[in-house]
Formats: sequence, C-alpha cells, structure tokens
Amino acid sequence: MIFETGIQIAIAIGTVGTLVVGVLNIRSRRREDRRRGEFRRVSWSGEWEISGDDAAVFTLRNTGRTQANHVRVEIFLGTLGDEPVLSEPLGTFKPGQSKPAVIKNDLLVHAQMMERVMFKGERRVAQVWWMSPLGEPETYDIYERS
Repeated sequence: MIFETGIQIAIAIGTVGTLVVGVLNIRSRRREDRRRGEFRRVSWSGEWEISGDDAAVFTLRNTGRTQANHVRVEIFLGTLGDEPVLSEPLGTFKPGQSKPAVIKNDLLVHAQMMERVMFKGERRVAQVWWMSPLGEPETYDIYERS
C-alpha cells in the first residue's frame, strides 16, 4: 500500500511538473512571437555643441517612431571613432525626444573639436544600446561626416 501511494505521489508530481513546464514553454513562445512581430522603428541622431563651461554636449535624439527603453550611449573620440570617453545611461526615449550627454573634461572637448576640423571622412561618434518596449535588445552606431 505504501509502495503504491509513493508511486502515485511520484506520478502526480511528475504530471504537475510537466504541466508547469508546458505552460512556461507556451508563455515563452508567445513572448518570443510578440517580440518577433513587434513594430520597432527606432533610429538615432546626435549633435555636438560646446557649452559655456568648456564642456562638450552630445545631444542624442530618437528620430524613430517607437519608444526605446533602458537607453545607454557611449561617446567615441579618435580619428577612427575608436576611443570611448563616456558611457552614460539616459533612460527612456519617446519618439522625437532628445537628451544630452555631457563630456566635462576640457582637454577631451578641445581634442574632439580639433579632430572634427582636421580629419576628413566618416567616423563613428556614438553607439546606442536600448531595449524595445517588449524587451528586445538593439544597438545603433552614429557616424559623423567631416
């Protein structure tokens, strides 16, 4: 009798476990399907300015049509756009919204402005990371032409 009860308990636990795993798998597939079918149109632009206190301000703008969450921008200097100097979380951007990222080291500011004048061509100035409203991670590189 005890043996039968133990087997019955094991079967019940196995059945419940299989059911839970199946429900979680279905939810995961639905979430993945929603992400795949999610309308995501986020693009970015950026502009440099020199502020009055010898800081460079890089204003990042969501030029797309959908919201971007958990946005982080990394600003690059160097003739190839390969030297990161600032990595800053900027939060959530609605379509059309802009936010500044400020570089306060005056030597970097002057170096950046000299590079823009002296070197011609296209170079990366920023990389943006964000998540879609349904949690899909994305990246975007912003290039500048001198």
